[in-house]
Amino acid sequence: YIEVKKEFIERKPRTTYSRTCEGEQAFKEHLQALEAFIKQATD
Repeated sequence: YIEVKKEFIERKPRTTYSRTCEGEQAFKEHLQALEAFIKQATD
């Protein structure tokens, strides 16, 4: 779900993180489930 890239820039380590397509889809599905739960709880 998360892609990690480690590299050195001018002899200093740099780590970057980005989401994958699968991770973005899973996050959207999780948000939809939370929204449905909240809607059900407030009805």
